[in-house]
Amino acid sequence: MLPTTIGNSTGNTRLVRPISWHAAKSRIIQFTRRHKRPSNDHLQIQPVSGDNFTTEQEGIRKTPQVPSDVWEEIICSLDHPADVAATALVCRSLSEQAGAILYRSVSLSSDATMALFHRTVSSAPRIALIVRRFELFVDAIVDGQSPMLLVEILRTLPHLECLSIRRKSPFSRLLGESHEFLNVFSLRFPELRILSADTSSSSWPHIVPFICEHPRLDELHLGMPYLTDSSIPDMTLPSSLRTLTCSPQLLLKQLTPHPDTLTHLYLYWYTSQEFFQIAKLLGPQLVSLRLSMQRNPSEGDVWSLGELAVALPRLQRLQLDMGSSFRYNFPINLRIGKPTQYQLPSPARELTLVWAPNAGQPHGFDIVSASLAQDYFTKFAFDVLAEWSPYARRIIFRHALSPFTSAILSEDRTQLVCALAADTTEDSWKSV
Repeated sequence: MLPTTIGNSTGNTRLVRPISWHAAKSRIIQFTRRHKRPSNDHLQIQPVSGDNFTTEQEGIRKTPQVPSDVWEEIICSLDHPADVAATALVCRSLSEQAGAILYRSVSLSSDATMALFHRTVSSAPRIALIVRRFELFVDAIVDGQSPMLLVEILRTLPHLECLSIRRKSPFSRLLGESHEFLNVFSLRFPELRILSADTSSSSWPHIVPFICEHPRLDELHLGMPYLTDSSIPDMTLPSSLRTLTCSPQLLLKQLTPHPDTLTHLYLYWYTSQEFFQIAKLLGPQLVSLRLSMQRNPSEGDVWSLGELAVALPRLQRLQLDMGSSFRYNFPINLRIGKPTQYQLPSPARELTLVWAPNAGQPHGFDIVSASLAQDYFTKFAFDVLAEWSPYARRIIFRHALSPFTSAILSEDRTQLVCALAADTTEDSWKSV
């Protein structure tokens, strides 16, 4: 709590109740969104004897001398980067703190923003020392200077912890289709923990050595088209790897044991047979599993939820990315089997099921399709929970036009209780 008095330019003051940090955050947002200094008619924060505010001359606002870690916490809690940027305009001391927070994570999505950021770090090298996360979305058409600028930018980021180079859309180019971008993988980042890259098979000779030279990676996300056995190189996954996104061929060709730290897996473009093989390899250790884009979904066997529970006894979250037809094309069929047929893990783990729209097939973009999806998911969720509770305790689902909805059974098991799942995103599978 901050004890304050409030006055105006005439010098009249009055004592008011202390303000909370939440109130201080709200006042910062309200002030910074004006993008200008208040006039003398605005209320001014004035010091009182014994508080931590600096002396204030009449008509001039001063920043309260609260601990820097408190200001950092307040600024970090701002919901939008624009608010952080506006906070940096308040005064010099807040400019340094807000700037440090603003440049921790950099996301670029065009040649123009890349050139602008290159000029920024060239003119102010200290900014490069702040960056911990760098994200670039590559478009279908790339300026000839962009790959060179990208390499020059990354060379200035010694404390980078997360590097992400992804396509803007399914029609954008992959890494490897633009050979100039592959020079990125000649660089080394001692503190790198997360790598995300949309790759082609031609980029593998560059990416594999890069991965091997960063043994401290704990997240690796590789978006790639279908790979043939001949296009997959021999490689060893980092021993500290916790989270992996890949096609199944990459896992099935590994000659060395898979790291026992690997607990979160996003598998795509797989057959049911490949899924069963990977489930047997990693089943005892997987905590979170996301499945998307099954190949030849009408072929091969399927598992019931009970068989999945036996094969993956530690599993706490199963996310299934569904297409626009809502057909349940997965190697796991939630409509077959009964819990009494299987020896479920003991002590029982509560499994959360997530149904999310596939990025390539977003369920349509009209109210009618959204309503149909909501009805379909609601009925399906009730049927699954009624049969598989308490093992399957919660189902989260959404349409592309609506937020995530969390559903559980009522205490008498006769209806579905739904609520907004505001903390859920498509990437929540990583944080279980």
